[in-house]
Amino acid sequence: MAQLVRATTSAHPYDYYWTPDTPLRPAPPRTEDAGGLWQHSCDLVLSGWLDTRETPADTRLNRLFGDHFWQGDALMDAVVEAFRGIGMEQGRAMLDRALENGIDAVEDAPLALIDLFAVLDNPPDWYDPRQWERGRQVWTRSSFSGKLCMAVLDFMATFVGMEVSSAVGATGRYVEEFATRNLETNLWFANMAEPDAVSRTSPRFHDTIRVRLMHAQVRAGLRRSWGTEHFAHHGNPISNTSIMGASLSFGLFPVLLDHALGRRYTRQDLYDVTMYWAYIGYIFGAAEELVPESLDEALHALHYQFSTVGGPSPWTGPMTATASENLGEPGLGRRLKTAVAAPVFGIIGYYSGEPAVRALLEHTPLRDVPIRLSQNITRCAVTANVTFRRLGDRLPGAARRAERQLAKGDLFWRLIVWYTQRIAAKKGVTETSYSHHNHTAETGVGCPHRAG
Repeated sequence: MAQLVRATTSAHPYDYYWTPDTPLRPAPPRTEDAGGLWQHSCDLVLSGWLDTRETPADTRLNRLFGDHFWQGDALMDAVVEAFRGIGMEQGRAMLDRALENGIDAVEDAPLALIDLFAVLDNPPDWYDPRQWERGRQVWTRSSFSGKLCMAVLDFMATFVGMEVSSAVGATGRYVEEFATRNLETNLWFANMAEPDAVSRTSPRFHDTIRVRLMHAQVRAGLRRSWGTEHFAHHGNPISNTSIMGASLSFGLFPVLLDHALGRRYTRQDLYDVTMYWAYIGYIFGAAEELVPESLDEALHALHYQFSTVGGPSPWTGPMTATASENLGEPGLGRRLKTAVAAPVFGIIGYYSGEPAVRALLEHTPLRDVPIRLSQNITRCAVTANVTFRRLGDRLPGAARRAERQLAKGDLFWRLIVWYTQRIAAKKGVTETSYSHHNHTAETGVGCPHRAG
C-alpha cells in the first residue's frame, strides 16, 4: 500500500487523501438511505436520461465520489496548516500577493503555497478554453427558470442537505451575517458567468481562490471542533465530493430543466457545460480524478449526489428562521410575511418537492404555510418561460439575439445581485472581503465563526 497522506492527526483509518495506489473507501454511514427527500428534484431534471428510481449506477466516478466524502482539498488544506504556523493574517497577505503578482513575488513562501500555485498557474491538459467558452455560452443562455432551478436546489442543499447545512450552520454565518453571506454567494455565481472567470489574472479567479481558502479554514476548524466521532459518521465537512458535485449541479441543472421541458440541447452542448463547470470546480479545489470523462458519467454522478444528500440537519431550523425573517421589506408583520412566503415556498416546492419544503420549514412559524396553489402557478409559469425561449430559438434572428444577450451579461444573476445588494445595504453591508474565517482553523471545541 502507498504511503498515506493524512489530512489531520486523527487516528481514523479513512482520514487520508486518495491517490491511485491507495484503496477506495466506502461512503460514510450518513449517506446510506439519504436520498428519499430529494426524489422529486431528481425526477425533475434526470428522469429523461436515466431511471431515477433505481440505485445509482456503480461507475468509476461514483466510486470516487463515495471515497472522496472522506477528504477535503489537499492543496488548500496544506496551505491553511502552513498559515496556522506563520499566522493567518501574514499567510493571507502572501496569498493575495501571489494572486496579484505571482508566487515568485512572495518572499519565503511556504512550500504548500508554492505547490498550490504550481497547479493554479498550469492548467491541466484536459482543460480546453474553447470548450469552456462554448459551455459558458450555452449555460448563460439557459432560461430564467432553468437558472432558478439551480439557485433553488443550491439553496435547499445549503439549508436542508446534511453535509452543507451542518458546515454552514455550525459556523453561525447564516444566522449572524445573513446579508454578507448571501452577497458573497451571489456575487461569486454572477462572476462565474463572465468570460474571464477562470483567467489566472482575473479578479474573479482571485475571489474563487479566496473562497476556496475560506472553505479550507472552515473545514480545519470543524474537524477540530467536531472530532473523530463525527468524522467517522459524516466524513469530512465540505468534502471534495461536495465541491465537484456542487459544480456539476450548478452547471447542469439549468440546461437539464430546459431540456426536460422541451428546449432541447445536444449531448455535446451538455458536455461542454459539464466541462465549463468542472474546470471551475477544479479551480475551486476538487481533485482532478473527479472530473467526468463523459456526459453519462456526469449524469450518473448527479443521480448519486441526489441519493446521498440527506438532511435536514440540526442547523436547518435556525438558518431557515433567519432567512424567513428576511423575506420582504424589514418591518413587515407576521401575517404579511406569511402572505409573501406562500408564493416563495411554492416556487421552491415546484423545484424541490413539498416534502423537502416541509423539512425546511418544520421548526419555523411558517411550517404550515400553504404552497400547493403557488406550486401549480409556478409550474405553468416555468413551462411558459421555457416554451417561449424554445420558440425564440427557432425564429429568424435567433443567433443575433443570442449575441446581444451574451454581450449584456447574465440577466438572471444581474437581478439576483441587484436584489442581494439592496438587502445587504439595509444591513450596512456594501462589500465583501472573503476573510471572515481567518481564525476558524485555530478553533477548539465550539462554534468556529464565533471564535474568530
